[in-house]
Amino acid sequence: MTKDTAERTLKIIKHLHENKTATYSELQSHLAPISHTGLTNLLKGLQEIGEIEHFDRVYSLSYFTKAESAYISRTLLPRPFKEDINALIENLANELMRPVALFGWVGESTMKIMERFNLPSALPYSHIGKEWPLIPFHGYAQIFLAYAEQTFMMHTFFRWDAYLRDDHTYDYKKYQAKLENIRTNGYTIEDKEERSDLVRVVIPVFLEKEKMPRYALGVNLNSNDRLAPESVVPELRKTAEKLSELLPPLDSPLTSPYLT
Repeated sequence: MTKDTAERTLKIIKHLHENKTATYSELQSHLAPISHTGLTNLLKGLQEIGEIEHFDRVYSLSYFTKAESAYISRTLLPRPFKEDINALIENLANELMRPVALFGWVGESTMKIMERFNLPSALPYSHIGKEWPLIPFHGYAQIFLAYAEQTFMMHTFFRWDAYLRDDHTYDYKKYQAKLENIRTNGYTIEDKEERSDLVRVVIPVFLEKEKMPRYALGVNLNSNDRLAPESVVPELRKTAEKLSELLPPLDSPLTSPYLT
């Protein structure tokens, strides 16, 4: 439910950014298959949190979201870097015998799979280029938010968490403590937060002189995996060090009034 909602939300925002406005029937066609009740509830929720506006029978982005969505990037890794980076990702996946992926923080509030290598597994990563919002419960988003400016992290938390999580897993103080632990330990464990059978271990990948990472490297484990999540961190760090020497810098998407 959470994954579908996130994907549909991003599709609506992108569609309205590209087309300026859309009617209910146009959005229903764009998101098909989706039920009338499902779309009505989704649009109502987006209006309530200030993402979209509804006037004269058409939907459009709110003022804040218009500014933000202009920075959704479609950048993937440039060809000269791709082979070496792919080899590092593939070698790590084969060593851990688990799917591995590199994400990039490519838009102000979006991240993208830049490279990944799947093995026969019930928990593969989506295709390269798959874009996700910075949803607070997602392990890769937690890495980016942990090192982001405080007010941006707070804005993102309240923007998404209560809307997407029926069980309200985090209160804000608990989430702050989790991000502080990420900064202290240098990794996060997403423990069945996206789906009940998934444990994801993610670490930041810092380029030279970076204080806020634009890349993150992670591995998918099964919730009953024989590997302890902490045991994969050393291998992730070895690969992250090598990646930091190869990865190109990403242009900063951080143009929000919530950031300094």
